[in-house]
Amino acid sequence: MTSPINIKTDNNRYFNPQNNEYLFKIILNLKNDTKKEIVKLTSTKYVKLIKNSDLVNYNEIKDFKIIIQNISNMISYNFESTFLNLDEDEEENFKTFRNSEIYLEFSKNINNNYTECNCYLNANDSNRIFVTPPNY
Repeated sequence: MTSPINIKTDNNRYFNPQNNEYLFKIILNLKNDTKKEIVKLTSTKYVKLIKNSDLVNYNEIKDFKIIIQNISNMISYNFESTFLNLDEDEEENFKTFRNSEIYLEFSKNINNNYTECNCYLNANDSNRIFVTPPNY
């Protein structure tokens, strides 16, 4: 009697992909002409990109660029915007930015002027290939 053939399974195939991982990178251009980059790696589409402990002064942000990379399928999403107030007399403690794929919210801690930034990727970036069974 013959023994069965051992077939190794590969979990990295397109029809059975691993969980998605996302690389979030924000580049902040500050009013004193310096740049600050913050990078986070996560398995979710939501991340707290800037924390109070990063010591980013809310009032010093001039503009920003965010790049989000789905590492599983190498799809990139980009967004840039200015951050300056149009009305310098009005004090803002919260700003939101969005397009069809990315939602960002910046909030200022009123005690120390440091900012927090939450980012959410709203894109449908499924990397699954659907295969129908054959007709028998």
